[in-house]
Amino acid sequence: MRALAAARAHHIAGEWTRARAIITDLLVAVESGAVRAEALLLLAEFEHDDLAVPVLTEALREASSDPGLQARIHIRLAFAERFRKGFAAALAGTRSALELAERLDDDFLRFDALTQLHMLGGMVGDAETPSYAMRARELAVAAGDPRLLREANTLGAEMLFGSGDIDERCAVLEHEYQEWQERDELFSAEVLWDLSWVELWGGRWGLAAEHAAHARDVSMQYGVERNQDYIPITWVAVRRGQLELALKESERALKLCEEQIGFHPPLLAAVPGLVALWRGDAATAAVHLGEADRQAAALGWGAPDARPWTGDYVEALLELARIDDATALLDRWRADAARLPSDRVLAQVTRGRGLVAAARGNVEQALSLLKQAVERHGEVSDPFGRARALLALGVVLRRARQKRAARDAIAAALRAFEELGASTWVAKAHDEVAKFGGRTREEGLTAAERRVALLVAAGRTNREVAAELFLGERTVAGHLTHIYAKLGVRSRTELARRLN
Repeated sequence: MRALAAARAHHIAGEWTRARAIITDLLVAVESGAVRAEALLLLAEFEHDDLAVPVLTEALREASSDPGLQARIHIRLAFAERFRKGFAAALAGTRSALELAERLDDDFLRFDALTQLHMLGGMVGDAETPSYAMRARELAVAAGDPRLLREANTLGAEMLFGSGDIDERCAVLEHEYQEWQERDELFSAEVLWDLSWVELWGGRWGLAAEHAAHARDVSMQYGVERNQDYIPITWVAVRRGQLELALKESERALKLCEEQIGFHPPLLAAVPGLVALWRGDAATAAVHLGEADRQAAALGWGAPDARPWTGDYVEALLELARIDDATALLDRWRADAARLPSDRVLAQVTRGRGLVAAARGNVEQALSLLKQAVERHGEVSDPFGRARALLALGVVLRRARQKRAARDAIAAALRAFEELGASTWVAKAHDEVAKFGGRTREEGLTAAERRVALLVAAGRTNREVAAELFLGERTVAGHLTHIYAKLGVRSRTELARRLN
C-alpha cells in the first residue's frame, strides 16, 4: 500500500518514469487482489484508449471483491472504449457506474461518473448533460476539494459555448490555467487545449495556435502524445490558410489514431477534406467530409457542435450540384441544433440555407437568409462565420444587380478576413472584388499573381508560397518580379504596405 501511495504521489508530481517503475515492481510482487487492481488502474493512466483496455480489463477481474473499485475501473474503461464501442455504449456504462456510486453513497465516485457523463453526453447530444455538470459542481462545493472544484469549473465553462458566450468561457478557463499552471502541468495543458478550441471559434486564431502548441508540448514532455492534441492545431492551421501545415500535422495525428484507437476519428478525418475544399477540390472534399460524417453517426455524435465540418460539407455538396443531399444534411443539423439548442450552429444553418436557396436560383430567399445569417453570426461572436455570410451575400447581391450593396458586403467580408488572418479567404474575397472591374490595390495583376502577392504580403517565404499554391519556387520568384514591376514596389515590406 505504501508503494501504491508513492506511485500515486510521483504521478501527481509529474515524475511519471519513477511512478511507472514503482507500479511495474509492485505488479511483479503482488499477483492478485484489490492492490493489484489498484496498481493496474494507475498503470492505465500511462496508456491511451485501446492500449489501456487490456490493462483495465485485467484490473476489473482482480477487483471482483470491491464494488467501489470496480465502479472506478468501469468509468475509466467506458472512456477508453468510447471509440471502439461507440459513445452511446460508453454513456450507458458510465451511468451504471453512477448507479453503483449512489448505492455506495460515495460522493467522489459520483463526481467522477458525473464529469464523464457530461463529456460523453455533450458529444452524443444527451439532453441531461447540463444537469450532470450542475450536480458535479454541487458535490465539489460540498466536498471543498480544490481538485474537484477545478474540474467542475471547466465543465461549467463548456456549458457557455453553444449560446455564444465565448469571452465568459475564456475567462473561466484562463482563471483555471493561472491557478494550476505551476501546480499541475497536465491539468493546465488540458485547460489550454479547451482554451485553444474556444479561441478558434472566437476568431483569435494566433492565440488559439499558441495555446494548442503549448498544450501538445506539455503532454509530450510527460511522454504522452495523444491524437487529440492535434485537433485544434490542425483546425487553426486550416482557418489561417496554412494548408500544408494542416495536412502535415493531420498525417501525424491520424497515424497516432491507428495506434491508439484503431481508426480515424471524425474531427481529424475531416481535416484533409477541409484542405481540399479550400483548395478548390470539392469532389475530394466531399469524400473526406462525408466519411467524417458517417463516422460521427456511427459513434452516436448527435450534438450539432460536435460536427463543426458540416457547414463546409454543405458547401462542397453544393459545388457538386448535389443540392438535395446538401438540404438533407442541413435539415438534420438544424433539427439537432434546435433540440439541444445551439445558437452558433443555427447561425451556420441559416447561412447554409441561404446558399441552398442561391443554388436553386431563388435569389430573394437567398438574400433574406444570408442577411439573417450575418446578424446571427454577429450575435454569437462568430467573426469568421459572419465574414463568410457577408461574402456569400455580396455574391448573391451582384447576381441581383445590386452592385453597390454587393461591393460593400464583399469589402466588409474582405476586411474581416484580413483581420482574422484567413489568407485563403482573403484571396477568395479579392477575386470577387476583381469581378466588379475598376481600380483596385492590385490593378493589373493576374489571378495567379494576386494569390502570390497576398501570401507574400502576409509574411510567407517563396518556399511556403510554392508549397501552398502547388508551384515551383522559380515560378513564385517570377510572379514576384512581375508583381513588383506592376505595382511599382521594390521589396516585400513595400508590397505588404501597398496591399494592407
